[in-house]
Amino acid sequence: MTVKVYKVEPKTENNQNVLDVKDGGKPIDATQSTTIVWYLDSDSGTFNAIDGSATSGFRWPTPPGSTAGFGTPTLAPGGQVLTIVDAAGADGTYTYQLNATINGTPYSTQISSSPAGTIDNPMIKNN
Repeated sequence: MTVKVYKVEPKTENNQNVLDVKDGGKPIDATQSTTIVWYLDSDSGTFNAIDGSATSGFRWPTPPGSTAGFGTPTLAPGGQVLTIVDAAGADGTYTYQLNATINGTPYSTQISSSPAGTIDNPMIKNN
């Protein structure tokens, strides 16, 4: 099993509080079973609880089908590390969203239709 680790930085862009996943602006590529780890680069913030809501620490805006092979996202004690196992069960590209609270202020990755951008539409790609 492969492990891929990604830093997530909070920042303000266009007057919005956003989380920037340091993935090079490309989908996370999973060609085999992979544990994906995101860590929040903030001393004063945590990912939100994983509760299925629109502000959940991890959520699928459009849930992948059951054949995609994703495990249940897990929030580590302390709230600064999120993990999910991707069994690479089905080819496809899957958009995800991360949400955190920093100094009482909500931050999230942005889901949009813009064609490019480091904070737009973070994805996991199974080949």
